[in-house]
Amino acid sequence: MNTKSLVKAADLQIEIDKYSYNEIPYGKIFVVFDKDSFDADDFDEAIKMCENNGYIPLWSNQAIEFWFLLHFNYIFSKMNRTEYAKKINEYFKKKGLNYKYKKNDKEIYNLLCKYGSLEKAKTNAKKIMKEFQGEKPSLSESCTNVYKFFDEIDSRLKELK
Repeated sequence: MNTKSLVKAADLQIEIDKYSYNEIPYGKIFVVFDKDSFDADDFDEAIKMCENNGYIPLWSNQAIEFWFLLHFNYIFSKMNRTEYAKKINEYFKKKGLNYKYKKNDKEIYNLLCKYGSLEKAKTNAKKIMKEFQGEKPSLSESCTNVYKFFDEIDSRLKELK
């Protein structure tokens, strides 16, 4: 799906859930998407649509793999998404793992936590986000706010203690 159609699909799912359960069973709704090669205005509008609907948009410009890279290193320079997989493989190789990144790899989270650092990724992403403060997300290349998901999780875990 493209950016806006993904937000519309979330809206539709919420409507179905409202109809089925009479109450939305979710505390917070995250919508995760990449800029990829989608139109800049559509990307920015999808973020606004999320915010207007009370969803938390988790976006990466250009792709989620940029978030993966931040588990290993601070990168404040434009990098095309076609370079991400190669760079991910290089970082894993430096850590002693012979790994070839594949899109939608179900093990990537575990590998990133084992060989990289979630805390480093969050710190790096927040630092980059500050550099782009006030800039439209579509113009914030290479940047991601996926750290917000983990901040929400951390906050929730503290509440439960």
